[in-house]
Amino acid sequence: MEKRTFKVVLKLGLYFVLLLALVGCQTTPSAPAEIKLTEENTFRFMLPDAPLELDPSASNESFSAPIVDHAFEPLVTLDKKGIVQPAGAAKWSVSEDGMTYTFNLREGAKWSDGKLIVASDYRKTWLRIMSPTLKLATSNLMAPYILNGIKYSRGEVNASEVGVSAPDDKTLIVKLQSPTTFFLQLVSYIVYAPIRTDIVEKNGEEWDQLSSNYISNGPYKVQSYEKGKSIVLVKNTFYWNYKAIKIPAIEMLIKQKDQDPFELYKSGQVDGLYQVLVSDLRTISDLDSQIYINQAISTAFISVNHNNPLFTQETFREALSTTIDRQSIVDEILLGGGIASRYLVPSSMLLSGENFHEFTKLNPPNDEKKSQKAFNAVDFSKIDKSKPIRVYYMSSRTDGPIMEAITQKWHATFGLNFELKGMEWPELYQACRDGNYDIALVGFGGDYPHPMTFLSMFLDGGFGENVTKWSDIDFQNKILQSLSIQDQKESLLKLRELEAKIIDENHIFPLYHRKVICLMNDRVKGWYRDGMLHFNFKEASLDPKQ
Repeated sequence: MEKRTFKVVLKLGLYFVLLLALVGCQTTPSAPAEIKLTEENTFRFMLPDAPLELDPSASNESFSAPIVDHAFEPLVTLDKKGIVQPAGAAKWSVSEDGMTYTFNLREGAKWSDGKLIVASDYRKTWLRIMSPTLKLATSNLMAPYILNGIKYSRGEVNASEVGVSAPDDKTLIVKLQSPTTFFLQLVSYIVYAPIRTDIVEKNGEEWDQLSSNYISNGPYKVQSYEKGKSIVLVKNTFYWNYKAIKIPAIEMLIKQKDQDPFELYKSGQVDGLYQVLVSDLRTISDLDSQIYINQAISTAFISVNHNNPLFTQETFREALSTTIDRQSIVDEILLGGGIASRYLVPSSMLLSGENFHEFTKLNPPNDEKKSQKAFNAVDFSKIDKSKPIRVYYMSSRTDGPIMEAITQKWHATFGLNFELKGMEWPELYQACRDGNYDIALVGFGGDYPHPMTFLSMFLDGGFGENVTKWSDIDFQNKILQSLSIQDQKESLLKLRELEAKIIDENHIFPLYHRKVICLMNDRVKGWYRDGMLHFNFKEASLDPKQ
């Protein structure tokens, strides 16, 4: 009798164990090995050029954004109206002095391989970004704000002294260097998303170039990656809000040299084009309802290499910058596809309810006598004036005609010689980072809705400092000091003052604030571009093809 009872109990025990296992399996669906792409279930979106890298912690360029923004997710996100919403964190609290943020992660949130996401994943990721050995260009988006972040990035303190801690698996505590009124907006940027540092340690800094390594925490995961050609994203079934994702697969196609994007679009082989030029609108006038035009939080500017003895001279920079006819560039080359401006921060950026610049003061008239006077003060004694100045630009846009017009004016006015060369974006960016150029036409789009997103790129390791090779410690310290200003009107004045140093000393030559145009097939519903004009397909759906 005792033996029979034991067997019954054992069977019941095994039954409940099995039942619990089945219930556990059903709470989060298992990710299929592969989703078969069809015309009906796949949204095909074409990028104009290949992304440089897909590591969300390191990438800060436009063509990687549609990929990393959908594969990864930070603690919070901004909705269509720019309001902060929970994402990786279910909730958070802020201390009375504004110095400490406590984020509570979502229960049961998992990586795309099914592993639980824990608070230490965020901490390890953030420490990697601020690492004194890696020196990532994105460090300036984080280190200035986190307690001892700058000191850690300079190797002056150890990791335990940085204001990021994970007391348990579901709690991340962030202590700030000073109260930062826009910290939640800052944290919404993809750089603040966690990555699997164990995968990075195992595979090295090229971890993001293999789809098998690309484990993510966002609504999509990378299924395949054919470098330079396409990246296929499929629904991440371990994502906390998996059921809300309607499009099963997104194929990010990279434009090839022999391809006509409009022919692919019109034939239905592509559902959306990331970029359309104003000059293209005449040829696609029949697609009027599918054309979307936005004023971008973005500035196109000429970067000059401060390692070149010519460009260390402020008078030479002034002479060049002040002869540029910005309005003719916008009118005659861009055909109205921008707003002529001598400023870095777009006028549309608001602070204290006020535009950063008055629209009427964006593009004051040039003073040719002043330009010539500045040029006459340039010391050419140790410089071969006949040697051409290297001018690089991105070959896949209107940047070539822009630089041709500007250099022709410089040649006619000053007798300078130039060597122009168009490049694909990865090659151009690398040349700028290596300092292997003299003049380059580049641009910068804001990362979060605050003017500091533009000014902070001149902090140590930022995009502006990396490409111009201009580094001013006193200026950087003033930027850091401005973060502690709580009064918004006072902050606006200080930030304008900081920008004035960049512009008045002509460390870069801003040309115009961009307008961006894209094409999207009517079958794609519910997509939008957020306040920073990043594409968002997380709420989108696909109608059947007709």
